[in-house]
Amino acid sequence: MREKGRSVRTGNIEPFYFKGKLLKHQKEKYFCGNCDYTTNTTDDLFRHIEESHNYNGRELYELNDIDPNKLEGQSVKKPGIFKCVKAIGWEIPEYKRAQISINFTNYKVTPPHIVVEKARELAQKRGLVVTGCEVVGLIPLEALRIAGEYYLEKQGKSKGVPLEDILECAIQSMGLRDVAEFDIEQKVIGYSKPDKKDLISLTSKDFADEVSRDTPAPGGGSVSALAGSLGAALCSMVANLTSSKSGYENCAAEMVEIAVKAQKIKDELLIQVDEDTKAFSQYMEAMRLPKNSEEEKKIRKEKMEEGLKKAISVPLKTAELGLNALEILVPVCEKGNKNSQSDGAVGSMMAFSCVEGALFNVIINLSGISDENYKNEMRAKCKEIYQKARELKEKCISSSFERIGEKF
Repeated sequence: MREKGRSVRTGNIEPFYFKGKLLKHQKEKYFCGNCDYTTNTTDDLFRHIEESHNYNGRELYELNDIDPNKLEGQSVKKPGIFKCVKAIGWEIPEYKRAQISINFTNYKVTPPHIVVEKARELAQKRGLVVTGCEVVGLIPLEALRIAGEYYLEKQGKSKGVPLEDILECAIQSMGLRDVAEFDIEQKVIGYSKPDKKDLISLTSKDFADEVSRDTPAPGGGSVSALAGSLGAALCSMVANLTSSKSGYENCAAEMVEIAVKAQKIKDELLIQVDEDTKAFSQYMEAMRLPKNSEEEKKIRKEKMEEGLKKAISVPLKTAELGLNALEILVPVCEKGNKNSQSDGAVGSMMAFSCVEGALFNVIINLSGISDENYKNEMRAKCKEIYQKARELKEKCISSSFERIGEKF
């Protein structure tokens, strides 16, 4: 499997390769190893390999510590299956196991799960079973996420699920806990849970309690973002319940794609819950700056405007994300699982509340801005987003009433 490959053997090599006879280069008789081609010069050998098999033969021999100009008596080499993979195997008597130790030098070229699957395939041919895998060191989040999506797809399941579910699928499917403990927070580069102080780490009750206190933040902006995340979550839920439901095969692929998009929007809106409060805090800090002199007043005013623009940009992004959620809720409400029609409708209401609420938080802060061009630009954006959102929400509600066959 490793990039440097192995020595070529001939004869009885299936399924036990080691039973074959080693093929060695002879004086003025050099073997390709990939096919029956032989030649009397190394230059011609490497030309053939490049043209017929699309790899650099000289580099392969150098990788195996063999001088490509001195091949006589050396084993013929053929490349391995995977690029950017280094590997070696040995036995561990106390466990009565053989182990393949593998280094991945670029998971984007060769993802670990693909090598695991090939190892399982090759082992099975020899009457063996891969009993587990262990990550020694760390693994990038993206590599594990790609693996989880690969296995979910093979299992016929939707990839539009929370990241934790995708990672857990990868861990179980690759057997990463079968040999040793696997702690995601310790083993995965780029994975982090929200800080315990973050609003999204609170329970629903604690969040509601925090909002209800006599403090200006968290307020409507954070609540709008949370509403939007719930709308996107319902969108993903209905899409997933559709993609796996018999009778909806014609739109299953579309629903999986929607579920994936909805998860991304949901996660971004959850970030906005805390970002909105942080942005308001920046404005409040500017208000506390001293104003004893004209210079201090000038600096304070500038910082307050900076804080206000930040306090505007965050809910504006929240509104845009809510609009994105509504865009994918339309097909969910129009052709999603009928048994979940009300969930799609509620999702559209939550997403619209997100948009409308976030836009309120934009316009209320415009009064403190002196830049008229900026204010006009924001007003135009708010109007455009609101009109689009209202149209999309009405489509969702109309489709839902029509498919349910009842109105209130």
